[in-house]
This record gives sequence, C-alpha cells and structure tokens, in this order.
Amino acid sequence: MQTDYSNFARSIVELFRPISDFFQSLGIPFGPEAWMFILAVTPLLLIIILLVVRGRRSGGLDLDEGLKKIIAST
Repeated sequence: MQTDYSNFARSIVELFRPISDFFQSLGIPFGPEAWMFILAVTPLLLIIILLVVRGRRSGGLDLDEGLKKIIAST
C-alpha cells in the first residue's frame, strides 16, 4: 500500500514528466527528477552569482570574501 507521502512525491515528479518527454525527444536524456533539480537549483545559483558580481562592482570584497559573506547570510 502506498503512503500519502509516496503519492505526493509521485505527483510532484509527474509534473515534470512532460518537460522530460519533450527534451528526450530532442535527444537530451534527463528524467523528471533531473529537471526538477535543475529548475530548483538554477535560480538559486543565479541569485548567488548576481550578488557576488554586484558586490564586486561596488568596490566591495573580493570573490572569496563575497562568497563567504553570502554563504554566512543563508
């Protein structure tokens, strides 16, 4: 018997099935779990990069100190 959590997790993964099917037809071999990870992590990485670049333009800290500051604030 499936638990409520298993049913919920399966329904979330199934949301990414159309994206997976489309890109697999183009030859990109990522499954729904991979697309879920990509779409969740990419915006976070872009925000971190934007904050580091913005900090460097303002004459602030170097890259290592900027990353440490961002990581410490999360």
